[in-house]
Amino acid sequence: MKEKEKANEIKLPKRKNTTRTLLIILGVVVVLVGGIFGIRYLINRAKTIDAAFTINEKVYSKKDYEKVLKDPVNKGLSKKQINEAYIELEKKKYVANKIGANPSEEQMEAARKSVFPDIKKENLNTIQQLSVYEYAFIPALVQAGDNGYEGAVFVFPFNKRIQPYDNHVSGWKNPEAIDSDRKYALERANYYRDQLIEKKITKEKAVEEIKKDPRLAYVNAVNDSAVFTINDSLKQKLANKEIFDFISGLKKSGFTEIKTAKMYTELGGKKPEDSLYFFVDLEKLGENRGDLSAKFEKELKSLEVKIYIKD
Repeated sequence: MKEKEKANEIKLPKRKNTTRTLLIILGVVVVLVGGIFGIRYLINRAKTIDAAFTINEKVYSKKDYEKVLKDPVNKGLSKKQINEAYIELEKKKYVANKIGANPSEEQMEAARKSVFPDIKKENLNTIQQLSVYEYAFIPALVQAGDNGYEGAVFVFPFNKRIQPYDNHVSGWKNPEAIDSDRKYALERANYYRDQLIEKKITKEKAVEEIKKDPRLAYVNAVNDSAVFTINDSLKQKLANKEIFDFISGLKKSGFTEIKTAKMYTELGGKKPEDSLYFFVDLEKLGENRGDLSAKFEKELKSLEVKIYIKD
């Protein structure tokens, strides 16, 4: 009987100590997380042991800093002056590199000749290097805003008898003379576009010939046809904003159709009139990022700089 009772007994599973298990798991997690943060701390600590300063965690070593400090060109400067100029220079280089506006060697050399024409590049002290960089950075920033374009624009004005300040020109406001200028400009535009497409003339030669044609010049300015390369600022190359906007808005390379651009033909005029024909041979699309000055200043102010050296 007892054996039957034992057989009919319901065996309950042994109760596990879940609290203890959870505590063990939690302990393991804490150790792992602590270990990860500890390793990260040690790595960062190792980086900064040899750091003169950091910019957004980029380390500038004491070794490089000592070279700058002991450079003979800096003789006569205080340690504080060198520190301030060196860190400021590296901050601006950091941001310029980030937004793609670092001055080229040519721009730096041009800036040196303008600011310190009597001092060789290798003899510039750190403060002078900062001055040269800041001077060279101005055109580099403009260029970075709308560079990368390659090609040429060909301009054919017909407005020399309609501009208000050209009233001394023979045939001024004469409808027949104005119509003759317009027809000549369009004929030349078609001629050069065909010649270029058929590769019978280079873009450089075409620009040269157009600029020399007296009937295609403005009364008080040269024709603004131009060849532009990927390193040029399109805005600096082109005086006409309408043409600049047209090129920077193109989505594909190649020859465009002949277009018209407008200018004001009355003093204080409210509505500009067609004043020239133009077409573009765009070999490579660029990027118009606009004025980068505000972006540069914003990035510069947001830098996290940690300094480990003393004045």
